[in-house]
Amino acid sequence: MNIPNKFEKILRQDHALEDLVNDIITLFESILKAELFFFVEYTDHGIDHIEKVLKAAEFLIPEESFQYIKPKEVEIFILAVILHDIGMHVQYSTFKAMIEGQYDAFRVDILDKKAWKTLWEDYLSEVRHWSSRQIKDVFGKPDIIIREPDLSDIDNLDGSDKKLIGEFIRRHHARFAHEIALKGFVGNDNVIIPFGDSNLDERDRQLIGIVARSHGMNIRDTFDFLKNLSQDAWQYPDGLNVVFLMVLLRMADYLQIDKDRTDLTLLKIKTFNSPISLLEHQTHLAIRLVDPSSNDPELLHVVCNKPTDAQMYVKIQTLIKDIQNELDLSWAVWGEIYGSQPTGKPKIGFRRIDSNLAELELNYVPQKISFQVNSELSKLLVAPLYGNNPTYGVRELVQNATDACKERIKIEKDKGNTDYESQALVTVSIDKINDDQYSFKITDNGKGMTLDEILHYFLSVGSSFRQSLDWKKEFTSKDGKSSVSRNGRFGIGILATFLLGDEITVKTKSYKADSPAYQFATNLNAEYIDLIKIDGFEIGTEIEIHISNNTCEKLTRTNLNIPWTDWYIHDIPNVQYFLNGQEQSRKIIFNPPIIREFVPKGYGKIQWAYQQKQVDFPTNFGVIIACNGILITRDSQKQPLQNDILRWKPSLIIEDPQGLLPLRLDRNDLDTENLPFEKELIEDISKDIIAKLLMLPIFSNEIKKHIIASYNIDLLYS
Repeated sequence: MNIPNKFEKILRQDHALEDLVNDIITLFESILKAELFFFVEYTDHGIDHIEKVLKAAEFLIPEESFQYIKPKEVEIFILAVILHDIGMHVQYSTFKAMIEGQYDAFRVDILDKKAWKTLWEDYLSEVRHWSSRQIKDVFGKPDIIIREPDLSDIDNLDGSDKKLIGEFIRRHHARFAHEIALKGFVGNDNVIIPFGDSNLDERDRQLIGIVARSHGMNIRDTFDFLKNLSQDAWQYPDGLNVVFLMVLLRMADYLQIDKDRTDLTLLKIKTFNSPISLLEHQTHLAIRLVDPSSNDPELLHVVCNKPTDAQMYVKIQTLIKDIQNELDLSWAVWGEIYGSQPTGKPKIGFRRIDSNLAELELNYVPQKISFQVNSELSKLLVAPLYGNNPTYGVRELVQNATDACKERIKIEKDKGNTDYESQALVTVSIDKINDDQYSFKITDNGKGMTLDEILHYFLSVGSSFRQSLDWKKEFTSKDGKSSVSRNGRFGIGILATFLLGDEITVKTKSYKADSPAYQFATNLNAEYIDLIKIDGFEIGTEIEIHISNNTCEKLTRTNLNIPWTDWYIHDIPNVQYFLNGQEQSRKIIFNPPIIREFVPKGYGKIQWAYQQKQVDFPTNFGVIIACNGILITRDSQKQPLQNDILRWKPSLIIEDPQGLLPLRLDRNDLDTENLPFEKELIEDISKDIIAKLLMLPIFSNEIKKHIIASYNIDLLYS
């Protein structure tokens, strides 16, 4: 492996350090030349890549700065460059050693809270909930069935297993570089290839490790480690400019300059997905060279061939912006450590980067263009969906509140707390403010919302938290099945709340210990929303809306098909209603003397019954359908079954934890004529009828009175 001349010249000032570096290079060359086991489709991360990073680093340092660089700093830097992508060279035996705990003794406590086995288990839990797009990014196809790799034998791993493990290693390869510096590289048969000999002491290994690791993390996040290592001297541990070395590695890893600087020069494409897509390879080749500007000594100029399409153009443009951000960050950190005008300190020679992209003649519009949703659309959707009926606003708010309590019940049970279930509470109240206004308020002690949930789900129409990776990790099992019967599904319920009033005020605090409480007010016309941190608010959510007298009258009138107090029919969580301080009793609308149940595939328990009203008034049925505790419909019309003998559907209370029930977007009915489990329902009703017939005497009058009336069937018997 070739060391750039200027680095080699400095290193030769200390022969012991030079010998140490050469010994480690010789030892690790075989690892760096070996075929990548988990990263077959990745670009080069071997000797050639290391030489390019070192050459780029030499190029980034202005000539006058080399006099301030010490042999020890060159040693640390070269060895850190060798290690920075060593994770890409992990073999089967090395990975297995990681998971089995052979590196646990070398975990850096101040930076890493979890052992490798725990990280691996967390990762496997996450990948089970990946979207099809995430699966495609890693495996190249969206329909791959993800399984836990069998690590008992190398021959058990197929290509998909390798890609899955490769993505895990890629995420954590910077940490692994640090631990390799401390322990060495575990090879076949658990043979350890040490990183250096006894001449490389523990402190040197830590410095090499943190410099290697720094390229995969925010440089400022390394400061706590340096402070722990060197206390008051953390900015210059052992008198070394370690932070400068971190800045240098970070920038050199972005920029790779050909050794001759006259041949084709490529800008390194940072790869965030595996396998590398065709677009990334094409983008790599579209960048022709990078050279210093002749007019500005601190400017790097990128020369590109014409990108073939807008996607490639934007990708190159974004990459150059990212490099500028890295330059800005590097100079900012450098200034924090060394001051604005330090003397006797090395620095990098470039502050800016630009390109010839703007000068190219293109036959396409060079920008990202996609569908945009106009904010006015949200207001236009409200009336068509909900018909300006404010009771649907109550339903959506009660639905969200009960969902939050159900989720917290699961969270608390996972922590061993079984008391919360009986304490889960939703309170809905309407109180008069003055002659013109009432206050509608709903409060729950459910899981509450984090800042991310507020920004990306509550305030984002059409974004359902149920579909997020965070929700799936928390509330689904290893086989992807939901452990909570949650109602929220479409991400549009927030629109219905504006049927009650023009503005909502929200207070919320997540159950997560590090999440503060927030308060904000908003309306559908709001251009800016101020999120304020507040004290003294308990876990849960409170939403208040000022409503008009007319809205209050619509909510509380007695002739509603479903009154505002009756949307939620279960007892857990407890939902209480108050009107001007007086508790309102909830009507029991599903309480037949006998309830039957069955469990069809994909669903939870389905309860059914022909209610007494249907017996008394067989020509005017009252059919109730509820899903996960929330009423879907209370229909006075006949609901037909697709059957020649059984005429009408019974009332149905459906558990649908997987969100499979075909609901209309407004949730006011099913979006299907036939129930998904209609065949199983007919079979269960038929069995019930047969059982009753078999229990009655042949000449019993009960047959006509109860069997025929209850089930509305045409029965021929003799």
